[in-house]
Amino acid sequence: QAVMGHLPVNLVKPVPFDTEIPATLQEAEKMALDNHPTLKSATADVEARKFQYKTAKALVYPSLDVSAGYTWGNDINGPSAFYKYQDYFQANATLTFNIFNGFNNQARIKETLYSINEAEEIAKKTERQTIQSIHLSYDSYTADQRRIKLLEQYVTSTGMTADAYISQWSIGRRTLFDVLDTSAEKITAKKDFINAQYDEMYDSYRILSGLGKLVHTLGLQWPEESRIDGGAKKGLINQVAVKKEVVVSQYDKSAASKEVVIPRVEEPVDSKEIVVSRIDEPAAAPVAQKEVVAAAAGPVVTDKNIAPISAKQNETKYIPQEDVGKLVNKWLASWKSGDMKAYRSCYASDFQSKGKNLDTWVSYKANVYQKSKNIEISIDNLQISAEENIATAVFTQNYSSSILKDSGTKTLELRKINDEWSIYREIM
Repeated sequence: QAVMGHLPVNLVKPVPFDTEIPATLQEAEKMALDNHPTLKSATADVEARKFQYKTAKALVYPSLDVSAGYTWGNDINGPSAFYKYQDYFQANATLTFNIFNGFNNQARIKETLYSINEAEEIAKKTERQTIQSIHLSYDSYTADQRRIKLLEQYVTSTGMTADAYISQWSIGRRTLFDVLDTSAEKITAKKDFINAQYDEMYDSYRILSGLGKLVHTLGLQWPEESRIDGGAKKGLINQVAVKKEVVVSQYDKSAASKEVVIPRVEEPVDSKEIVVSRIDEPAAAPVAQKEVVAAAAGPVVTDKNIAPISAKQNETKYIPQEDVGKLVNKWLASWKSGDMKAYRSCYASDFQSKGKNLDTWVSYKANVYQKSKNIEISIDNLQISAEENIATAVFTQNYSSSILKDSGTKTLELRKINDEWSIYREIM
């Protein structure tokens, strides 16, 4: 309150993730070296500087440019008396070699070579720090586990002692000071036991952070800016492709070489234009060309001389929001009821979330459901966007149980497989 100006509200007890901790220190060390973000960044920096070195070395190599041409025709630049037909082939090859430029290239090569050594030392230092952090966190975690067992026995013993002193005090065998001392010792034992439990939880979070798994384990995702392909699919659903086609009716020789196009709304896949074809020869059935515009809602052609546009050309793809909505309702109902068989059927076989595959994910959810009581789940503001075989459902999820209360935006990414919609990724 002294810092923020008000007391915290709606506090939620942290959930331990003991099942995510590797069984051995060696396994934890290996996972940290494979997945730690900082170590990955340092390794990528080494690779980038190696490519800089290759680029610098390329400056000292010769470059070869080759060109070829074929010429035929009459030379009309001179007097008419000298007009003659020319027909010849010509090829040129130019070799460029940098003989001397003040040792600039050699200096650049040495600079990039030194930068590789620097990046490698940084990567080695990062690796040592990662291993050291994992060792400290894992040792502290295992020590806390041993301490919790002893403190639990201590709490039980002090509780029994306090009860015995109260019984003895009631018959005059103990003084009130003895009772108060044992009660205070019992309270201190409980406090130490609770502190040890939270220390163990904090150490488990440190281990998960060292493994590069903390964000996904907590049900979160990396910021979109941290992804290489972040935002690549933005606006994909709203893009419109304009296709240009040629429609021919009565043949008109004077207009035979003109381009006639029809813009038409296609499925939302790309905003590029398809190449326009050209008419250079009369068609088998001579008809005249007309320019027709087909709007997105359907054909607006009224001229009887114009060839009608087929139904296939004006076909609008069905966007299956209703089918996706039914799957979301099935997913919600099965999770609320604890029907893990129906819940599993909502997911694709290659499902991945929080570093878990489908089997691990369903087992994890079943374990959470068994430990929780009075589970209440509701969703608000459901928004569904869909293409032919890919869909996204975004909504606000309100979850509460005996051990957790949470509310936030959840995203379900779905894929259509064998005419059935399935969830292949879940983001919270």
